[in-house]
Amino acid sequence: MPDYQLEYVESPDGIHWGTPEIMFTTVDGFFDNAVIAVDGHYEMVVARGTNLHGTPNFPEQGLWWLRSPKPSGRRSDWTDHPVRLLNSEVEPLPWFANGGCGPAFHYGDTEADRDTMYIFFTGTRRKINWFAHAVRRLLRGRRPPVPSPFHLATGRIEIPGMRVGDRPEQIGVPADRRE
Repeated sequence: MPDYQLEYVESPDGIHWGTPEIMFTTVDGFFDNAVIAVDGHYEMVVARGTNLHGTPNFPEQGLWWLRSPKPSGRRSDWTDHPVRLLNSEVEPLPWFANGGCGPAFHYGDTEADRDTMYIFFTGTRRKINWFAHAVRRLLRGRRPPVPSPFHLATGRIEIPGMRVGDRPEQIGVPADRRE
């Protein structure tokens, strides 16, 4: 099982570093994050490490959003309860069934999509039976696939209305996506 923890650390020059502060503990289990400045505040999207091997009872997968009035490494400066934006546990498509990681996000740059959040992330495909897949390819006269434990894809989510508020009920995130 994963034992991920996200820490925050600052450097004035990229050579000398301060002491790391824990932002998310191993209980939270977040693996990746992305932070951007938005209209005088900061927003963060976090993801847990993906379930590359289809391990049973793995922590829930998805993407979560937080907000802070300032760029801070103190967890207490961010949204108390992260808002769930993607739930890989509820009817996931095969290409991200084992979770998503590596989020990057931004808001639209035209007046029409100014309030739309675009999130890019890497999806980990549901575990496949390599041997059965190789046999199917061979029967079709193709070479077997390279042995690998996982397949990755890049996905994009569009969430209209995210820029307009700072509480889940204001930003248009459906109640089933909130935690």
